[in-house]
Amino acid sequence: MGEHPEGLDCRVACDECPFEIERAFAASTGAEVKVVMARCPYRGQSVSTGIEIEEATFSRLPDTLILSRCPLCGLEHVWWKTEAWLEDARYDKDADGPAG
Repeated sequence: MGEHPEGLDCRVACDECPFEIERAFAASTGAEVKVVMARCPYRGQSVSTGIEIEEATFSRLPDTLILSRCPLCGLEHVWWKTEAWLEDARYDKDADGPAG
């Protein structure tokens, strides 16, 4: 692997590392990766933020504003960590996908 800034974990600091490394690391340690969910303020439905994280890591995050694009309405929303929750990651091709 390439050079990493001092004190930063390769799984989040290295542009060369794909997100699959996080999943592989979690699998090798027995940790379960969850998806961070939030609610679309316009449609009132829960949506995936696209962020995958271990529950222990999520619980240590500070309550800060996060910006993410909503897959339902296409707008960018801000949400606080306290407004978000975790759900099991689903990788099947039909999960939350378009009907048809």
